[in-house]
Amino acid sequence: MPTNSATTVVIVTRGGLHENHTSFLKCFNTQQAWNQAAKQKPTLSIEEHATHWAQLGTVCFIKLKYS
Repeated sequence: MPTNSATTVVIVTRGGLHENHTSFLKCFNTQQAWNQAAKQKPTLSIEEHATHWAQLGTVCFIKLKYS
């Protein structure tokens, strides 16, 4: 029998493999939520929204001619 035989070590926690999958999914979901929040544009404040809305009042829109 060779002395350098390969051995496989399996580490099983008290909850089994399902605990590892659950913790992985929790970490993955929190990371995805953080990435999505980082990519999202910041929302306008009430004052900024009001100023943009007031600026739209002075814009002359072109009326479409429907045939």
